[in-house]
Amino acid sequence: MFRVVGDWWSRPFDYSAMPGYMAQRGLQRPYRHMMAAVVLMVVLAGSLMLFTSGAPSSPLARGAFIAALVTGAVSALLWLRGTWPSRRQSLVFLFGDDVALVVGLSMLADVQASFTVSVVFALLGIYCGYFHSIRTLMAHIALTVAVSLYFFVSAAVEGGRDVAYLSVLLVVQLALFLLAPLLSQIPLSNLRDDAYQSGTDPLTGALNRRGLGAVVHAPLLATARHDEVVAMMVIDLDRFKSVNDRVGHDGGDEVLRRVSERLQTRTADWAYVARLGGEEFCVVGIVPWAEMRNRLDDVHAAVRCDADEVPVTASAGVAWIPGNRWTRNADDVDLLIRRADRLMYEAKRAGGDSLRFDDQAYTTTDSVRA
Repeated sequence: MFRVVGDWWSRPFDYSAMPGYMAQRGLQRPYRHMMAAVVLMVVLAGSLMLFTSGAPSSPLARGAFIAALVTGAVSALLWLRGTWPSRRQSLVFLFGDDVALVVGLSMLADVQASFTVSVVFALLGIYCGYFHSIRTLMAHIALTVAVSLYFFVSAAVEGGRDVAYLSVLLVVQLALFLLAPLLSQIPLSNLRDDAYQSGTDPLTGALNRRGLGAVVHAPLLATARHDEVVAMMVIDLDRFKSVNDRVGHDGGDEVLRRVSERLQTRTADWAYVARLGGEEFCVVGIVPWAEMRNRLDDVHAAVRCDADEVPVTASAGVAWIPGNRWTRNADDVDLLIRRADRLMYEAKRAGGDSLRFDDQAYTTTDSVRA
């Protein structure tokens, strides 16, 4: 049991895996609408509390309670937007609504009502179990259990309370707060890992072609502004056969791992790296038009390191599409790869160790010219 928990705790987590899978299956939009409906139902229940005997008694408490309801209503409206939240936005939703619930429940005049209604934290726990890491989940569980225990003790020490009944509610709440999200988190974390590995190159840790096919649904490629472009850079290591001849295939594999690591480090916050096969990689991301050349020049330069046993260079080509024409279509990615690949081969034929940029965005006629 402890070994399983330890493995689970230390397992790397990719927030984009589940939203990406849902996007491929057309599930993001209905799920966002369901999340909005759940949050609005909680807001409605809180609004009805204003008309009960447990309603906030003072103007200050009533104002804080209404502010908590408004926070919930705003988060519900945000779920109705056209894009899935980033990891940071999702964390703000999760813990922001946690705090709003704590504030709202603390303002109720009847502490037993606060304790009873706190079961609503279980809904956020289930969401957290599906979409966030074990560490985030444990932070959420710690918060909700602490709040539940506080309200339980506060209600139990008041005179005239049925402590046995409160204890039954506490056991039920702890089961919901602890077991419901954990029961979803454990199998889903394994499923996420399996899905991630199927889209990842086992040698370099970069995406493989399957993973690249799904990258259009990933958060970093969600939206592009009018002053941005979606850039595709295809990179091929120069004279790689001579590297294998000199250091052997194991040494060549180590060179590929190092190059992949440098590319991923250099593009960590704005692009995805994939290994297309052999010694060929690609980088795809959204960049400001004014920064595209400098940023991708920097990525190209990251391939070579003079401190390596066998320094390598690369030929590369860059194709791009204006942000206002980006539709998150996998066919766009394929066309960008093909155009960037042609530019890469032009650089290679010219002697290698160079980067060529497309002089214009591609058009749909590229599929004919390819």
